[in-house]
Amino acid sequence: MSLLKYVDPVVASAAGAILFTTVTQYYPARRLELCSEIVCWAIIPILFQHFPSSTSHPTLPVGHSHDPKKQERTTYLTKISQWLVAAGIATAAFYRAETNIVGFYPALTPILIVVYAYFSSHTKYSDPQTQSPLINTAWGAASTAIPAVISLSNGDLFGSLVSIILVVSLLVAYSLLAPGYKFGLPSVDIATCIEEISFRTACLLVVSIAVQIFILGPPTSDIVTVLLSGSFKAMAWFFTIQTANQTSWSIAPIIGTFAIACTRDPSSQTSQLQGICHVFVSAVSLFQTTEVLPKQTKGRSIIWLCLSASIIPFVFNEYMIHEAQNAAINTLSDTQPHPVEVLAQRATERYEAMMKNQSATYEAAVAEYKRRYHIDPPPGFEGWFQFARRHNSPIIDDFDMISSSIAPFLKISGKEVAEAMNELYKTSGSEVWFCKFVGRTSEMKCKHPRRVYDRHYSLLFNRLLYNLPGVLPNVKLLINHFDEPRIMIPSAKGDPQQQLKLTDMSQQPTWDILTMSCSATKRETEERIHGLPFVQDHLADSDLCKHPEYKHLQGAFVSPKRSLLLRA
Repeated sequence: MSLLKYVDPVVASAAGAILFTTVTQYYPARRLELCSEIVCWAIIPILFQHFPSSTSHPTLPVGHSHDPKKQERTTYLTKISQWLVAAGIATAAFYRAETNIVGFYPALTPILIVVYAYFSSHTKYSDPQTQSPLINTAWGAASTAIPAVISLSNGDLFGSLVSIILVVSLLVAYSLLAPGYKFGLPSVDIATCIEEISFRTACLLVVSIAVQIFILGPPTSDIVTVLLSGSFKAMAWFFTIQTANQTSWSIAPIIGTFAIACTRDPSSQTSQLQGICHVFVSAVSLFQTTEVLPKQTKGRSIIWLCLSASIIPFVFNEYMIHEAQNAAINTLSDTQPHPVEVLAQRATERYEAMMKNQSATYEAAVAEYKRRYHIDPPPGFEGWFQFARRHNSPIIDDFDMISSSIAPFLKISGKEVAEAMNELYKTSGSEVWFCKFVGRTSEMKCKHPRRVYDRHYSLLFNRLLYNLPGVLPNVKLLINHFDEPRIMIPSAKGDPQQQLKLTDMSQQPTWDILTMSCSATKRETEERIHGLPFVQDHLADSDLCKHPEYKHLQGAFVSPKRSLLLRA
């Protein structure tokens, strides 16, 4: 029994467009967006070759002319229209590659309706009209677009203004894809000239990739992501074109609005109201989709099944919130102190104990340093002690963080450290400043292979230590030019003779390489207070080896803007 007996082809096409547009939102290509777009427009002509469009809009109402000049001009204008459509598509792709701000995207629907209405008098063809004012009139579509814009922008309309670039680029493309002359240009029947559109779009995408590489550097090479994302986009475009050719191109932004709204993660919203608003926008978009479809079509109700993609995550998130609240209520009672009170009391006791045992004299500080760290204090320790006492520092003896940080380097001689610093400074792309602190004059000077402005590093040191001439020893140090963590990964064999290796991990996942030395680290069982997880030791809770769940929670692990890793 054929499914087409119950569902018309246009309904099936609309359902396919909704499905694959939504999947595209769930599976973004991120930095590889432009590469996946090229794959998309390479696949689309193949789809139309094997599954040709059953219907297409009539081309421009120009009539037949035997005048060579008129024919030449018509051909010229048609090529311009095709390039503009390709430019709109490529611009939208470039925008999506750079940002995910789409707040004003729903406004594209009423704007398209206004454009179609304005130019409808210039063509013998008009899009199929529906009875619902929510899609048939500009004011009706605007009444649904306004709450959708507020919802998708999370109330930050000013911050979402940049998404107007996306709206304008798609407006140009969708306007020229609808039949009739617009702005003195003929329309483009994309189903019949898909190869020309695909070629022009691919050319512009290649140029966009070149610009992106020039500005940001080469992207990562993830063939699977590019192929999957490109295939999903191709299917989304294919079904959208099939549906729009039988209805109106205003259905494209409606489907896009649904896909954006229903794929918003409810757990990342700041309030329950935001989650409800996204479900509402999804429902209204589906209603508009069903209204765009011809009234006589069979099976329009199956479109509503797509609403489950928005409702199920929302309901599940509400359930998880409810369970977490119940767990918190059940684990706390009037007979037990609040977990935060327990942690605060512990911290207070540790702090008071630490303050009671601070050294009051230089001799006592030296003895305590030797007892704790089993080495003599570094040169200049007495000067530091006097500086700390003069500024009433309550902490004198605690160097645990410094000690643990330098512990891996204690087996290396000072000469080897100096050579490694010099090697890193001379390494191309290291972006470090080589700074020298002269103890006699208490002055810091920094230099860089090609930069002049040191971002006030030397000024900050000079302001802090200006009144300590002759107290502190000479010190050489490297300072990263950028506000980023500079991570040194130990070599597998720990060979001190191994040369430094600088690896650019910008725009790439860094978790695996950062945790590659964690294999021997045993993950400790997390201590819970009354059954609830609380941060008790910020250093332990910041340890990547003990918390693999952090892998997808920090941009520095997923796709850092800039990340240079050192191997030594």
